[in-house]
Amino acid sequence: MFPELPPRENAERAVRIGDPAGIHLRVAAELAAIAERSGCEVTLNECELRRAIRIVALGIRHGDVVTLRVCGPRAEGVLEELRHVLEGER
Repeated sequence: MFPELPPRENAERAVRIGDPAGIHLRVAAELAAIAERSGCEVTLNECELRRAIRIVALGIRHGDVVTLRVCGPRAEGVLEELRHVLEGER
C-alpha cells in the first residue's frame, strides 16, 4: 500500500502591501523561503513564489493589492504567514 498523504487544502486572499518600499529583494527572499519550506503550491498574482528574483520582477509597490493562493497541507497557516510578511507585520 501507498502511504496516506495529508489532505490538500486551498486558501486564497487579497492582501494589501504594507512595506513602504513594496516587494523588494529581502521581502521576496522571505516569501520564497516560506513557500519552499511549506511544501505547498504558492502563487502571488499567478506567479509561483519559489524564486525571489521573479517576485521582485512583478514590480509590486506599497498599497498594491495582490492575490495570494496556497494549495497543499496547512494552506491556511501558510497563507497567514505570508500575509504577515506582505502586510509588513513581521
